[in-house]
Amino acid sequence: MILTDAPTAHAAAQLCASPNGCLSNVKRRDLFRYVRWLMWGAAIRPIPFENHLPRRLGNYSAIINVILEIFLLLTVIHIFVLFILTLYLNYGSGDLEFFIGCSIQSMLYFWAIIIKIIFRRVRPELVRDIMDYVNEKYIVHSAVGFTYVTMNECLEQAERGIKYFVLSSLVAVIFWLFQPVVYEERTLPLPCWYPFDYKAPFIYPLAYFLQVIAQLQLALTFVTNSIYFTVLCFLLCGQFDVLNCSLKNILATTYILMGASRKDLIELREHQCNADDEINQYFVAEELHINLDCIPHVLTPATTAGTMNFRDAFHCALGQCVDHHIFILNALRKTEKLFSMVWFFKTLEVTFAICTIAFDVVKSTDDKSFLQVLSLGQYMILVLWEMFMICYGGEIVYINSQRCDLALLRSPWYLHSREMRAEILFFLLHAQRAFALTGGKFYPLKLEKFQAILTTSFSFYTLLQNMDQRN
Repeated sequence: MILTDAPTAHAAAQLCASPNGCLSNVKRRDLFRYVRWLMWGAAIRPIPFENHLPRRLGNYSAIINVILEIFLLLTVIHIFVLFILTLYLNYGSGDLEFFIGCSIQSMLYFWAIIIKIIFRRVRPELVRDIMDYVNEKYIVHSAVGFTYVTMNECLEQAERGIKYFVLSSLVAVIFWLFQPVVYEERTLPLPCWYPFDYKAPFIYPLAYFLQVIAQLQLALTFVTNSIYFTVLCFLLCGQFDVLNCSLKNILATTYILMGASRKDLIELREHQCNADDEINQYFVAEELHINLDCIPHVLTPATTAGTMNFRDAFHCALGQCVDHHIFILNALRKTEKLFSMVWFFKTLEVTFAICTIAFDVVKSTDDKSFLQVLSLGQYMILVLWEMFMICYGGEIVYINSQRCDLALLRSPWYLHSREMRAEILFFLLHAQRAFALTGGKFYPLKLEKFQAILTTSFSFYTLLQNMDQRN
């Protein structure tokens, strides 16, 4: 046993039952449960039918996935083609409002097609590899010390944000799709041109059904794309919290690996307690204190096999933190590789979408119904919300990637500065480098970029207003 005055087995069991006293209560969880469901719904990732179909039908899972993918992709493509034909046939009509409305829909559907192809056919291995890599390698809780943090708070906030954004997106789609039903009109939700009379019997319900499927796919594709990125940023920032707590408790971990007595641990804790009063040490995690009596029950048998000297124990504790830091940076590099060019073109699309939707809302407030104006307003809010989430994800990654050095300095390093100096300086040299997620390697994704997008969109909106007044 490492600690002196250890409790009995019965008392230890009682302590381990406390949710705030022992790390043994922290369990590993699937970080991408909701993201995976969204990918299945958007046909971005194959659905594992073989896990739910009878055994004799399990071999047909790949065929079913291909048929479903082709059907959903063609549903989106046919709406995009119809809007392109609508723009071509009405180009010389002089109706700027109608032209911009069709341009918005064409742009949104074109972007959905691009995302589906990239995620499902161009880079499916990278999409799957990021999820599997983070799910398998993430650290559940910080190293054993005086305090610890977990991923629970970060995961709860990420899942709550997913639910709110998905619900808001579905509400916007429902508002748009059921306007003809509310007003009892035999029209379609999307005002695109058809080469035949879509109001004919049997044709109208089929056309309406395909538009409903296309709109739902549009919403799910946009939601999945942005949520996958934002959840990755949140989870990796949660991993930075876990790493920072391990760095803060690195001396405590070292003492425990050395087999220090309770008296030595209590004296070390008194030196470290001053750092506990500092606010905003973590991005979202809640720091909890460990009962010293629970420490023997959360150590692995390899750790308790023998005692170490200070230098070996410190190298072991710091080595775990270095490996954790490398894992986070590798996950961020994979995320940058997948999303960098996507977000470069996304900023262009959002800039155009904001100015055109704003123009359409302001231009047609008197001519359109309340539900139509409300639907356009919801589109505007969702586009802004989505771009804010993307820029906010890049911002929190940029900030949290620079906080490891401060976390290490919160430990009472001065007690063993002579033994730790070289390793600490080497770690601080590498930990101070900020990691910036970018848009096509041209600019960092930060809140300043979101502000720049709004400014540029307003400039284009003013240009559209001037063009409309001259016409």
